[in-house]
Amino acid sequence: MRWKFVTEETAGESVERAAVKQRIAKWWQSFAERINDLDALFANKTEWDLPGWMHDQLNAISPELMWEFGPGLLGGHRLVITPETSHHLRPMVDEILASAPKISGWEFYSHRLPEGFDQATLTVDARGGGMLSAMHFQLTGGDFHRVDVRCLVKPDYPRDLMKATGFVAIETLLGEELLDRWIGHIDHEVVSEFPPDAVQGGGLLNEARLIISQIVASLPSDTWIGRCEKIQWSLFTLKPTAADEYPGRRDQLTQVSPYPELHQCIFNSSAFDSVRFSRCGEIFAFVKIDGKEGLPDWGFKDREDIEKALQAGLEATGLGSMIGGGNGLRYCYVDLALLDVIRAVPVIREVLARGGVSTRSWLLFSDRDFSEEWIGIYPESPPPPLEIE
Repeated sequence: MRWKFVTEETAGESVERAAVKQRIAKWWQSFAERINDLDALFANKTEWDLPGWMHDQLNAISPELMWEFGPGLLGGHRLVITPETSHHLRPMVDEILASAPKISGWEFYSHRLPEGFDQATLTVDARGGGMLSAMHFQLTGGDFHRVDVRCLVKPDYPRDLMKATGFVAIETLLGEELLDRWIGHIDHEVVSEFPPDAVQGGGLLNEARLIISQIVASLPSDTWIGRCEKIQWSLFTLKPTAADEYPGRRDQLTQVSPYPELHQCIFNSSAFDSVRFSRCGEIFAFVKIDGKEGLPDWGFKDREDIEKALQAGLEATGLGSMIGGGNGLRYCYVDLALLDVIRAVPVIREVLARGGVSTRSWLLFSDRDFSEEWIGIYPESPPPPLEIE
């Protein structure tokens, strides 16, 4: 279900969204009613089945939601509500937290927060059984603007605990948001001596932030508006498998791009996040147009015609730019870098409707967290075929 980019609702969506919002409201009402019980539980003044209660109340919204209580950053308590690996639910989690009541002494978050070394040591011991103090980490810039991590231990470290300990340590020390957005390959190695640039757990977060700041600094300082004409473009060819329908970009045969690394990330099914490819706040999206019936005689001639029209419309309004396109077995695609998605939608719709594209045309998003988000080019556009995690 869509939560972040909603223009019109289908009849089914309207009913389903209303039902979910009712469950969200009921959850927060139940939570507020048990604040005193939660305070007493965390002060070891009472005992009751917190996991069972959370299962009954929070998981009534979605069984894929996970949760974690802990100390608040400003004192008091915190509650983290996270979909973990069900990334398509992140927009819904944002909706849940946006509906949270203001409760004194409570903070609410959508990602597990970074922990200090002492707390991380306890977490690693509880979840994996390994010794965090005996592990070092080596960080380097990786592919697709990510940070690769090597978890290093000496030969006497228990091999059966090495991998589990390493991942739990990284997640706990860096926090869930940084892990999801920025961390690439994680390797585990046994070494006789730790390299000079390896850091212990207490220095992992600062080292990761340093490398991320270097990656961000290496990105262009300006938006994509006006840049495409100055850059050499690359051509990709792909080998899709024929099917009755094609979620995402599964039928794509060709892609032209002024930003090869961005499209390589998309086509390699890597965890795409727009923040790793723009420091100007651009969201990378694409228009998907059903070409089964072709284009009308009075409209666009071909995909290149569509690209030029979208580029002119978006750049004239300062809302974004066209940054590539491609053809598929059934659909054609035009890639966009958008500075304001909601304000860009009327421009995109007007341009494409004027050229007569199919009703089965949509604005979709490259970010992993937005895999269920879409906007129809026409108010009557049906839902697109989606990649469901």
